[in-house]
Formats: sequence, structure tokens, C-alpha cells
Amino acid sequence: MAGVEVSTNGGATWNTGSVSGGTWTYSLNTTSLIDGNNTIKVRAIDNAGNTQTSLASTTLNIDNTPPTIVLASPAPGLVLIGAVTVQGTVSDSNGVVSVQVSYDNGSTWNTATLIGGNWSYSWNTFGMINGGATIRVRATDSVGNVSPQLTYNGVIDNAPPTLFIALECPLWGNDNWCQTSATVNINSNSVGGVQSVTHTYNGETKTVSGS
Repeated sequence: MAGVEVSTNGGATWNTGSVSGGTWTYSLNTTSLIDGNNTIKVRAIDNAGNTQTSLASTTLNIDNTPPTIVLASPAPGLVLIGAVTVQGTVSDSNGVVSVQVSYDNGSTWNTATLIGGNWSYSWNTFGMINGGATIRVRATDSVGNVSPQLTYNGVIDNAPPTLFIALECPLWGNDNWCQTSATVNINSNSVGGVQSVTHTYNGETKTVSGS
């Protein structure tokens, strides 16, 4: 046998394989083929130049397309407190084997629960640094194609607000008592923002929105 030729387009063009003794090989670049069933034809050529007319063929199921993954919740920019459920959907023509979630910029990956086309992961934000947080999500199909990473940005806030109280008095007495009407300023801050501040004076309780 002088050589072997391989065709991926029904015999329109032929590519030369490698022959060693009675064994031949051909490196097939599947990225040049469409996803789905592809017929590969093979023919041999002998030392006299005769070409095999009864072609050998096989059908390959090509899949170079990664899964399609959607991150449905939490909502973008949400303040994250305690245990947070990260979830969404995923699909692939040949099946999805895993969905993974990372909250340390991809250094480590955690396996999400996958049921049909839905995935979810319970993320415990306690112990994480308060402030901006990024979640990355990726999926892998049955032949090893990995999806591009989805990125979610939120804010972790597991700490209570900090209060600041300041007394403004136009005239102080020698006994450190305010001699006139005074203004009490109560301020608060928090990583995730302050919803309301409640204060009590002389038995009267008031709540104001914001800081």
C-alpha cells in the first residue's frame, strides 16, 4: 500500500494520511466540520497507482459547541446576606454533565445541583469579606466542551450598620450641660446601605428612612 486518502466532504476533496507498514493514520480537525453527523470516506492507493474504488466510510457525531448557560438569580447588584441561592438554566444538544460555581475568581470551583435543564447552588456568604463580590459560573457537556464563564457582581453585607451620634450645642455651661436647645445628629453607614434609623428620646421613638 502506497498511501491512504481521507475525505470529509463526500469525496469532493481528498487529504493524504500517514502510512506505516500496514497501519494508516489521519489527524482530523473536527472544528472544520459542522456539528452533528459527518461521513468520513477512506480509500487506499497501491504501489502501482491503483486507487480503491469501493470506499470505506464511517459516520462521526461531531460536537464542538459548548453548553448554553443562563444565570437567572440573584438579580444584578443585589445585596447578598447569609445563604444565597445562585441558580439558572443550561442546555446542550448532547447533554450537560456539570455546572460549577466559583466565588474566588476561578481559583476553585464548586459543583452545583443539576436537575434536567435547571441548576442551583447554595452559597454561604458568612465568612466572606463584606463588599463587592463576583460569582463565576461555567458548564461542561458530555464530550468535554466548557461554556464561557458567566460573571455576576453583587455586594456582600453580613455586618450590622455602624451608628455615629453627635451633639451640636450653641452654648455649653461649666457643668457640661447644654444651656440652649441642642441638635442631635444620628448617622449610620453600612456596606449595603441603610434602610432606616430608629431612635428614642424621652420615651418617644421615631424612625427615619436612610442614614
